[in-house]
Amino acid sequence: MGKRYGEVLESLWFTYLYSCVIPFGSMLIFIGLALYYWVDKYNLLRKSSILEGVSGSLCMKALFLLEFILILKPGGELIFDSLIRKTWYVLPVIEICIGGLYLMLPMKKILNFFHS
Repeated sequence: MGKRYGEVLESLWFTYLYSCVIPFGSMLIFIGLALYYWVDKYNLLRKSSILEGVSGSLCMKALFLLEFILILKPGGELIFDSLIRKTWYVLPVIEICIGGLYLMLPMKKILNFFHS
């Protein structure tokens, strides 16, 4: 299960990275994740044997790294545009600024404020 969880996260990263180049890839990854869900559901319900578990620290690290996609995806678009198209667009620059602002905010303090 831990390996499959890593494969799902890897698929999400590659989908976000290449979604501007291959828009149809988002639909393919959606179908793939749906298949992953049903295969895992079948394995858990019918076979009922889990040999290894996913630790909570792996999940938390993966979610933490997933937030960096806010900067990496538009950064990849800027690199792609500058190398292939020989032009720059304003939208990826704005997305990088918004993503950087989001990453600099103390989200734990903000969430604790609203939950207490």
